[in-house]
Amino acid sequence: MNKPIVDVYADLKTVVPKFEGPDGNENRDAEDFFAIMGHFEDGTSFIANLYYPAVRGSGWNLEILGTKGTLIMKNDTDITISTGEEFQDIKIEESEESDQLTPLAKPYFKGLYPMFDSVYKSISSHKPYPNTPTLIDGHLTQLVMDAIRESAAKKTRTIVRQK
Repeated sequence: MNKPIVDVYADLKTVVPKFEGPDGNENRDAEDFFAIMGHFEDGTSFIANLYYPAVRGSGWNLEILGTKGTLIMKNDTDITISTGEEFQDIKIEESEESDQLTPLAKPYFKGLYPMFDSVYKSISSHKPYPNTPTLIDGHLTQLVMDAIRESAAKKTRTIVRQK
């Protein structure tokens, strides 16, 4: 969308602070539930929510509905996109998991490794790697995250600082 987020209203919770599974125990100090509403600079609304404990059963979906089309991702593995016609499958580049990862860390690898790899390639080549966030992008994201945390703590709509 390329427009800044100007305000948010958020609710954050840790529903399952400790997970005990066949691959080990995980103590969680991060939220596993969130609901966020907000607006972009041009007035467009957005809603994002996640209830992670419910993901175990049927998996999860991410849907992005826009003026130029729809993108749907299922379980970090399947992406389809439509610009008005039939949905088309998008190939996701697979990355080899490290044998050094614990079973509890493996689910996070597919989402984090490509990002870290592209940042490494950008830094080592001294030129931007395609679709890699910059330090400015990171700063702007942190401003939104700060506003989300403030909104959840105060239970009110919060304006996002822009600089």
